[in-house]
Amino acid sequence: MPFEDIIKKYPKLGETPEVADSVKKATTELQGEINSLNSTIESKNAYIESLGNEKIELKNQLAKLKNEYQKKENQLKTAISDKNSEITTYKEQLNQANQTISRKDSEIKVLQNKNKELAESSNLDPELIKDYETQKLVNETLKTELTSKTQYLIDIQTQLNSTKVKLKEAEQQTQNLQDLYLKEQEENNTNKQKLETINQKLNSAFSATQLADYLTHTIDSFNTQVNVSDTSVNYVINDMDVELKASVAKNELNQMILSAPSIAATEENALSSIKFSVRAVPKV
Repeated sequence: MPFEDIIKKYPKLGETPEVADSVKKATTELQGEINSLNSTIESKNAYIESLGNEKIELKNQLAKLKNEYQKKENQLKTAISDKNSEITTYKEQLNQANQTISRKDSEIKVLQNKNKELAESSNLDPELIKDYETQKLVNETLKTELTSKTQYLIDIQTQLNSTKVKLKEAEQQTQNLQDLYLKEQEENNTNKQKLETINQKLNSAFSATQLADYLTHTIDSFNTQVNVSDTSVNYVINDMDVELKASVAKNELNQMILSAPSIAATEENALSSIKFSVRAVPKV
């Protein structure tokens, strides 16, 4: 309540300059504290809003990263499955080629022995020598094919190893995302606790008008009471000093509200105080 309104409502407070100055000073200080608290609560509201925006942005990034990881993981699994199938096929082909080469080697040894026997007898059969050369050529061809398939198998194994490395990197990215999600969840829980604390304070809050009405009612009740122990004088409040300890906020109607400290608070600097003096005035 402005100083002029208080003087109009309680003219007795302005009867002396000392009382008027004291009331004016107390009113000015209280208004200054209220303005300061208003600024503080606006800053806190802005900070809470920024936290909420950051939380939403991080959730969106996390969801995007999870989708990308799932897509890459599916691609890697499909690639690994395809490569494994190719490796199995080429291993079967390699085994068959080895078996064929083994048979041809046995046949070549047999032919070599026969050729040796024929050479020793100096009575060589031209057809037999021709068969020997043909088998030798076939053997060389099979060895070339075997070398080519072996190299291809090595290439496939190299690709498989590279795919495994990529899969391990994807798993590490997943772990990082999980750690980030847990951190965000922890920050979210902390913010919820802060909001619950603020809501509790707001639930126990009161408006500046309610505070002014309470003080007005208190002063009126004191000043209008009748002194039954002395018929010549009554007592009225001569001076009042209010030191309010409260958190300041605004409600959904954009009105300033005050929140008192916790009832459990016992420290002196956490409690509000009202100091006043009284004076005797003659009964009329």
